[in-house]
Amino acid sequence: MSARPSEEPANEIGLGGPALVFSALGDEARLRLVMRLCEDGPMSIARLTDGPGITRQAVTKHLNVLSDVGLLRSTREGRERIWALTQSISIERAVTWIWSRSKGMKP
Repeated sequence: MSARPSEEPANEIGLGGPALVFSALGDEARLRLVMRLCEDGPMSIARLTDGPGITRQAVTKHLNVLSDVGLLRSTREGRERIWALTQSISIERAVTWIWSRSKGMKP
């Protein structure tokens, strides 16, 4: 038996969307990228990889995961792709899902 729950039961009880968002944000590198985009605004992969610690390939992989769950979007500016947070409701839906199941608590 796997220690990791399958995605099927999560989807059966309506957890699919929120679980994917929380899973994407559960990775420290992805959370740091989201925080950097929150603080500094839209930027290219070149800017996101400034400094030591993370490769361009790793950043690209993480940005694609965040994009796949609706948290980021990218646009082309010349030869570069600029990444920005979306005004998506992915996080709002995830938080709403938690509050809808919280007993006696209101947001």
